[in-house]
Amino acid sequence: MKAQKDLAKQTADNQKLKQDLARVNRPEFVESEARDKLFLTKPGEGIVVIPTTAVVMSPTPTPPPVDTTPNWQKWWNVFFKS
Repeated sequence: MKAQKDLAKQTADNQKLKQDLARVNRPEFVESEARDKLFLTKPGEGIVVIPTTAVVMSPTPTPPPVDTTPNWQKWWNVFFKS
């Protein structure tokens, strides 16, 4: 019983590997990998690299004002001032 399950799993894995091998052996796949990962081009073509993050030159934001009021006074204001 266990041997049959293992055989079925191995057969399915083998079939998937055969499909993957057929896919990577196609000339279109080889060309796309050469272009995308190795940055190779055909004669007469150029390479354009687009940055993944845009550099934005913006002024630095001003930090919010820091409240230096003691904590006890903040509570006092909560309960006794409207």
